[in-house]
Amino acid sequence: MIIEQPQEWSHDSGFSGIDSPSRPSWKLESIELFRRISVTASLFKSGVNLNTATALAHELYNAANFAAVAVTERQTTLAYVGPLYESEAPHLERFCPAVRLCLEIGKNQTCRHNTEDHLLSNCWSSVQPEKERDSQNPHWLVAIPLENELEVCGTLLIFGSELSPIESSNLELARWAAQEVSLNLEMCRLRGSAGQLAEAELKALRAQISPHFLFNTLNTIAALVRLDAERARELIVDFASFFRRTLKQHGEFVLLSEELDYVKHYLRLEQVRFGTNIRVSYDIGTGTEQVVVPVLTVQPLVENAVNHGLAPQIGGGTIVIQTRTIDDGDIVIEVNDNGVGMDEATLAKALKPEHSEGLGMALSNINERLHKLFGSQYSLKIESELGKGTKVVFRVPRVKRV
Repeated sequence: MIIEQPQEWSHDSGFSGIDSPSRPSWKLESIELFRRISVTASLFKSGVNLNTATALAHELYNAANFAAVAVTERQTTLAYVGPLYESEAPHLERFCPAVRLCLEIGKNQTCRHNTEDHLLSNCWSSVQPEKERDSQNPHWLVAIPLENELEVCGTLLIFGSELSPIESSNLELARWAAQEVSLNLEMCRLRGSAGQLAEAELKALRAQISPHFLFNTLNTIAALVRLDAERARELIVDFASFFRRTLKQHGEFVLLSEELDYVKHYLRLEQVRFGTNIRVSYDIGTGTEQVVVPVLTVQPLVENAVNHGLAPQIGGGTIVIQTRTIDDGDIVIEVNDNGVGMDEATLAKALKPEHSEGLGMALSNINERLHKLFGSQYSLKIESELGKGTKVVFRVPRVKRV
């Protein structure tokens, strides 16, 4: 925890109406004050911690005529600015009944404090709702909850005294600051949830290794051991590389060149089974291979083309993988096949997870991941015609390093 004495207020800060020797009361019309508080509150997107708590306590103490300002977590007082109770400020959350009740029920609470008794365990009167505070008595502490949607995770505390009573305008400022902090804490929680969801979806995609593909490949290798030992050895290397990449934790992003290497390992394994029925062509735009893409985006689309496009078709067909840069700088990636295609009813359901089964689930999974990572404008586009084939297209922002 950081306990600091107040710093001298700078008179060139743009505020007027000084109510104390060192600090002014804020003025409602001061846009700059709200801007500074808002910027400070935005730091809480990273959570409640020592740095964010200290910044908020300092900003409010300097902005308003409070006797002291503190920020607590549920178990710890993180920051305290002001002359009152300095020696025992680390224990506010333990000794102050208003703080304990505020943490418990998530409502503003107040209690009077006795400035003549500097032991926190002795100085508090009974707690009561903030709206019942006696404005004629200056010796009040107000506890305001800091919360996200799920829980109260801390409190903002403001102290009044004889020299620094809690004015209604300053109290409104503190309430507004707490609301701004709570909004940013909720954004922090949602960002964490989105990250966890994206990670879970990626794990689910990695887990969708077709057992038929696994067993067919192993059987093919076993058959080749006696007929062509050198070819069998090459396949084992490809097989090991493919599954090492599948199971290895890469994070969310890889270079497009790495994703394409993964595709090549996969296709070499499939071509052992299907022979010349599976043909592939690459048209890779200049400079696109060094662009970052979400891991496991291209390979599942190619596998989908093999299993649902070419394998059901007599004589197989060709897969064309294309990448290019478009005018706005984004990278477009296409996987085309001239397989059996889809009818309109099947195409309409292709991106719906409740419809997809097996590897088809990969389409909806990839689509959701693109949305979460880049926004709704980044999504899979599927064109298909029965008997002519399917084209799956998506784009990613141009980022050149992981």
